[in-house]
Amino acid sequence: MMSLKENPNPKARRSRKGFSIMEVMIATAVLGIAMAGLVKLHSAAIRGTKTTRDLSIAEDIAKQIADEMAARDGATLPSTITAATHPCSGVIGGCKGGTGGVTRTFAAEKPGTCTAWFDAAGTARRLDGSMDKGAPPRTEADALAAGAHYRVDRVVRMHPDPASRSTLIEVFVCWRDQGEIVRQAHTRRVVI
Repeated sequence: MMSLKENPNPKARRSRKGFSIMEVMIATAVLGIAMAGLVKLHSAAIRGTKTTRDLSIAEDIAKQIADEMAARDGATLPSTITAATHPCSGVIGGCKGGTGGVTRTFAAEKPGTCTAWFDAAGTARRLDGSMDKGAPPRTEADALAAGAHYRVDRVVRMHPDPASRSTLIEVFVCWRDQGEIVRQAHTRRVVI
């Protein structure tokens, strides 16, 4: 005996229109998984863009400061560099704390004017040569309060080859990324 639900006519079964609830649930699940993947991909792309922007700003600041130091009159750079002739001479380079790799702390600040903090504008100057925003902050607390997130450490020393009689200027720029990890950019100039 045939139940009322069964239809002996196969054409009647094929002619019904629409989707079953199971098909809708499966399609919704697949769409949800795809959307979650796209959201994750989008947030990773935004983080990558921010990291690239920070690195670009840090490299620009490092180049600005190295160029300014190299462009000074050669008489202002001592022919024999010691701690007495230049405060940034006995400094170990780098503003990342620890032994390198991933770190969440900055190294100790360097003596005198060897460490300074800048914002994204870097070393923007007026026509008279003075800084646009006054003197850069010298401590991390003052810098963060002023919105300066890029720490700059300068190192000046004699070139390793004594025959060259030149000065080596190194500039390190560090900042904390979104994960609070200290990142570093570095540049050098040789002044003859």
